[in-house]
Amino acid sequence: MRRIRLREAHRAGVREIVTASVASTDWDAALALSARSKNAQRAPIVYAALGLHPYAVGFEPRENDAQLAALEDRLAQGLRPVAIGECGLDFRKGSTMRLAPAEEQVRVLDAQLSIARAYDLPVILHCVRAHGRLFDMLAAHGQAPSILHAYSGSAEMAQRFATRGDYLSFAAPVMLNDAKRQHEAVRVTPEAALLIETDSPDQCPAHCPPPNRPSYLPQIAAAVASLRGCSVETIAAQSRANARRAYRIEEDADR
Repeated sequence: MRRIRLREAHRAGVREIVTASVASTDWDAALALSARSKNAQRAPIVYAALGLHPYAVGFEPRENDAQLAALEDRLAQGLRPVAIGECGLDFRKGSTMRLAPAEEQVRVLDAQLSIARAYDLPVILHCVRAHGRLFDMLAAHGQAPSILHAYSGSAEMAQRFATRGDYLSFAAPVMLNDAKRQHEAVRVTPEAALLIETDSPDQCPAHCPPPNRPSYLPQIAAAVASLRGCSVETIAAQSRANARRAYRIEEDADR
């Protein structure tokens, strides 16, 4: 993420960003960006999360185990991300993307949930067509409240996750007129569980020039506010307060 994009986000009102890595090859870049942002002027503070995404889970268990061991080793050395992630489950069928078998995805996620629990960290979760299985795994681990990123599940599951203490984060799909499933989930999510995000650089709003970027966040806020019948300012304040609580970020002066 280039500095000009961070300054652009700052001009749009974004003051903090969580950048979630998806594989061990991303971890150093996420940590370096986070460190640089602390001294940047007129730019959001960036917080890093470290994880192994379902897209990065390989077909060879030994390779996955090596990445998991590297993750735990970094944490043991004292690195302190705000979360483990992005990780999760993706059970979609017929995708052109080669996804590891469901059993291996579950095994790798289970290991990351154990790591997160050992270090008392929340988890940023990708979940496609596996919300029931994910819910059961979180409950079995007694997992700290975590974040279901770019939520795509049903309103019923959204309520179950929120009751468990998890957060539901909504991205650009809520701006689509035919995204009835997401619209209903937005409406039923309790205030204390609601988050918004851009999912940059993916899921770019249809009317915006790609790639997706943090400065598009106010448009997500406007769509969510419309669905919930409240002001954009209310959604922005709720999401910021909830994100700080979810990631245990202390209050800093705006920059």
